[in-house]
Amino acid sequence: MKKNKIFFGLFFLLLLATSLTYVEGHTMIRSPKVINSFISQKQIISPINSNKEINFVAILKMKNSSGFNQYLEEVYNPASKNYHKFLNSSEIRRRFYPNRTEIGEIKKEFERDGFKIKSVNGLSMKISAKASSVDSKLGTSTAYFKKGNSTSFGILKQAQIPKNLHNRISSFRSLNNFPKIRPFIKIRKYSSTGTAPFSPADIQKAYNYTSLYSEGINGTGITVAIVDAYGDPTIVDDLNNFSDTYNLTKPKLNIFYPCNLSVLPTDSGWSTETALDVEWVHAIAPSATIDLVITDNNYTRSPNCGLYDGISYVVNNLSSASVMSLSWGSNEIDSTSTDLKNVSDTYFGSAAVQGISTIISSGDCGAFYTEANGNCNKSLLSTSFPASSPYVTAVGGTTLNLNSSGDYNNETAWNWSGGGVSTIFSKPSWQIGIGVPSDSKRDVPDVSLDADPNSGVVIVWNSSYWQVGGTSLSAPLWAGTAALINQKINRDRKSVV
Repeated sequence: MKKNKIFFGLFFLLLLATSLTYVEGHTMIRSPKVINSFISQKQIISPINSNKEINFVAILKMKNSSGFNQYLEEVYNPASKNYHKFLNSSEIRRRFYPNRTEIGEIKKEFERDGFKIKSVNGLSMKISAKASSVDSKLGTSTAYFKKGNSTSFGILKQAQIPKNLHNRISSFRSLNNFPKIRPFIKIRKYSSTGTAPFSPADIQKAYNYTSLYSEGINGTGITVAIVDAYGDPTIVDDLNNFSDTYNLTKPKLNIFYPCNLSVLPTDSGWSTETALDVEWVHAIAPSATIDLVITDNNYTRSPNCGLYDGISYVVNNLSSASVMSLSWGSNEIDSTSTDLKNVSDTYFGSAAVQGISTIISSGDCGAFYTEANGNCNKSLLSTSFPASSPYVTAVGGTTLNLNSSGDYNNETAWNWSGGGVSTIFSKPSWQIGIGVPSDSKRDVPDVSLDADPNSGVVIVWNSSYWQVGGTSLSAPLWAGTAALINQKINRDRKSVV
């Protein structure tokens, strides 16, 4: 079913491997004793101020979800008449999304109780209301929490879907301000002493990209979309500097800011992530066009525009993109199964049915839980989402070793490469092959490339040179590889992977 399985036979790779109940006029999603592990680790301080404005997102149901899932299976089945007959965003909206009348009815249901509808994009409806109104209508109980020195707010019990909307809404998201999504970058200052990080030429030679370049396979005609938070104020100058320093083709970079965001906070972690993503997609596919989509990372802050809005923007607005690269994630166990399944279907299923290959970092804590500060909590197991979505290619990390001539010598699994068994998603039909566990669960990662920060690669950030690693590196490496594959297939007059 899944297009990304074609990678397994096309190129080098390393294989590493809700029930609903009706309660007093509401459709309530059953919740565990606590909503998620994050809440269980925090101390409840007090109820939230009843007048505090809460920004959240309602995920709307498809009007024909079974038809959508069937088409998604068929479009990747070589035996089907619909094989590789990808849909565009307009066709998806027409066939599977609620129409204007249906959306209008949902709006009225909320607006009559004082809720404000801020926007509707695809299957995401952004809503705001006072905390007291949210608690009353959705049957929640909002409170302040404290863990260490951090204070946040969230809900104590799972939101309920009003009975007359249970056929229109799948779930609610962002009814809290924790935990934020993290980039998976490992960074240190470039040093002229010791082992130097790999340059673009080193990686190109090691993985034999140079033989593809000699055939004219360099990413020409392919667009890779990258979604990051906050952005990098110096990305244009740094990318040009990186390209000139390492004798790459002049870059083609477009930057998009969805949701009319005019001012974004600065964040060194995310700005270095942005530099890494852009520069190393360019290093692998130097003639590809890069569409960089920048969002906020906080749905609770107006205009509540987060990273999934960036994905929605790619799916609904960037029709030329055939590859999407994401080097970030959050712990799977910090969300409910219903929430993540709806996010997976809404965003990544829609990308897959359009023929977009979504490439995602698997994380940097092995099989363990990643804390907000990036530390690994070895007392908790958790795969990373969205890497665990069955509609994406999850990319783990290796330690790449070269010989004295700079040629490929060997490659081993990097100890902290994210991976494990999903507690939410079943094993998809395409996840078969040598080394894949014979279990019934989605296993992560799917493929791996260089990520070990001890060797690392070089980037230019803020006009300086840095050594970086983590699966934040392996994902853009694989995204660049996918761009080369798509160009080769296009040139051979076949469809994209």
